[in-house]
Amino acid sequence: MEKLTSLLFLLCCGLCFGQHTGPGPCHLEQDNKEWIEQFKKADSLDIKIDMVMNKLLADSDYFFYNPAPTNLDDRSSFGPIPCTHKCTIRFGIVYGKREGMVLDLTKNPELEDVLYELVPENIDYIDLNEYEENDIYQHVTDKRSGVVIHTENSEVRRMIRNVIKRKGKKKVKEDPDESEN
Repeated sequence: MEKLTSLLFLLCCGLCFGQHTGPGPCHLEQDNKEWIEQFKKADSLDIKIDMVMNKLLADSDYFFYNPAPTNLDDRSSFGPIPCTHKCTIRFGIVYGKREGMVLDLTKNPELEDVLYELVPENIDYIDLNEYEENDIYQHVTDKRSGVVIHTENSEVRRMIRNVIKRKGKKKVKEDPDESEN
């Protein structure tokens, strides 16, 4: 009886003080899967555009209130793994034959003005590139789904180029001493 009691005591201690099993996956991954399924079911360009806009704004709001961790190797805290930008769907816009950019409002908040110009009259079509785990030919860095908006509208192209020019000027004004070093 004494051996059984000590065995149960050790088992309880092992369960109580045992090592943490590790956090689970980011909750954005499940949200993204559901969003992609809804996006595939959307039958009109209007609905797809609204879905893209809402997802872009929701993701940027999420990372505003829940910033991505700087050190992902730090396992000192318990709980779920904080979501990073790699958990999100990658959005991009192609606005010329060889011109395109990633639509990420956390890195480029000035693109929010351009988003409001993305209406059905200004968009030619939208592509969904869905990540599939069993695709052996997919590159390692492409382990997330993406949505690409294609437009040939001159007004949208001009707005994007102006945003890029303004962003380039801000970098030069913010870092004048770096060119001297």
